[in-house]
Amino acid sequence: MLSLYQKIKPCAELARYINCYYVFDDGGLFSKMEVTTLENGITEMMIHLGDPTVFCNKSRNIRNQYRISLTGQYLDNVVMVTTGHTRIITVNFKPGGMHAIFGIPQYFYESKNISLEDIEPRSSGMLWEELMEHQEITKRIQILEDFLIRHVRRDKLPVTEMSRMAEYIRAYRGQISVHLLAGMAGMSERTFNRRFRSQIGLSPKQYAEILRLNSVCADLANSGKQDLLTVALQHGYYDASHLNNSFKNYLHLTPSEFTLRLLKDGDYTGKFTMADLATDL
Repeated sequence: MLSLYQKIKPCAELARYINCYYVFDDGGLFSKMEVTTLENGITEMMIHLGDPTVFCNKSRNIRNQYRISLTGQYLDNVVMVTTGHTRIITVNFKPGGMHAIFGIPQYFYESKNISLEDIEPRSSGMLWEELMEHQEITKRIQILEDFLIRHVRRDKLPVTEMSRMAEYIRAYRGQISVHLLAGMAGMSERTFNRRFRSQIGLSPKQYAEILRLNSVCADLANSGKQDLLTVALQHGYYDASHLNNSFKNYLHLTPSEFTLRLLKDGDYTGKFTMADLATDL
């Protein structure tokens, strides 16, 4: 299956803050569907250049659709409802990258999709108009990078020490203790928790659990393992029930529902993708 995403690396000046850009064009494949991407701890800037996509936070009964938005990590039950031909450019930030560029505490974005226009009314409109004037992907990425570089040079906010701690958690696939991380950072656990949430967006415990579950999902998707007890023990859970409860608390489905609903070859952005027909367009 041809990937629906084109992955583009950032320029050298932005590489400290950004993993990559994704250019998405579904050709109408997901039209009038609820598309769910399981949380993986990544924050994003999303630019919708095609038909509208509706953000739906089912837990809080929030619905909105924005041309350019900043999104945090989703702890709530969140889906995106497509309305037609979806074209999106996504800025995929490194841990702490969005905080460093925009200077807003990262927890502000938790389970939210915030319009850039609410944060920067003038520059958001100018960015949108400039992007719509061009159809070439390379030119659009250049325009977007120019916008982000202006923020970096203007605010000069550093990538913080919590970004390094988040990378440790990612390297250990979530199986590392907060006590150990706080010691590595030379902080009390209370101070470490507060700074981590402000700069990364989640508590270190939440962040670690999401990454651990992503590792479980990779096992289930790639190997087809159905023995949940074996999978649970391999990833540090007490038993299958412990794993099942964590799935429901963080991903809002069970492991069996994940394997049934997973779109084959659908992990286009590093997030596991699932889709259902929408009933409330």
